Amino acid sequence: MHCIPGGIFLNTWADVAPAGLDLSGHNWYSFLVKNLLPVTLGNTTGGVVFVGLSYWGAYLRPEPQTEN
Repeated sequence: MHCIPGGIFLNTWADVAPAGLDLSGHNWYSFLVKNLLPVTLGNTTGGVVFVGLSYWGAYLRPEPQTEN
């Protein structure tokens, strides 16, 4: 989490980008909207689905009926 903001700060304040490298698309909007938001939504959705299904499979699934 500190590498991308650190890179944005260095590019904005120190202008340390190598010559010929276009970093105009690397900004806070791009980081938050195109990176952090989709990753957060994907991790949340995946965690809810997979963890929920795992717990359902382990604990809440009905036991098979046996005949006496």
